[in-house]
Amino acid sequence: MKKFDVGKHRIIIKKVHKSGYMSSGGRPKAKFNVDYAKKLHDSGYSYAEIAILLGVSKSTAYKYINDLDA
Repeated sequence: MKKFDVGKHRIIIKKVHKSGYMSSGGRPKAKFNVDYAKKLHDSGYSYAEIAILLGVSKSTAYKYINDLDA
């Protein structure tokens, strides 16, 4: 059975922190064409269909189309 080495784990955490992922405020915002998403929605596409087309989650599509994440 392999033992868990805490020392190596701490080094990885420090590298992630120094790289800016953690110190920049977390996960980056999704980037996609909001105007295009709004046009698709106005054309009758559902949030699920728009999400699939643009490669984001349904909730992200909903937020951006309805200007909830300004």
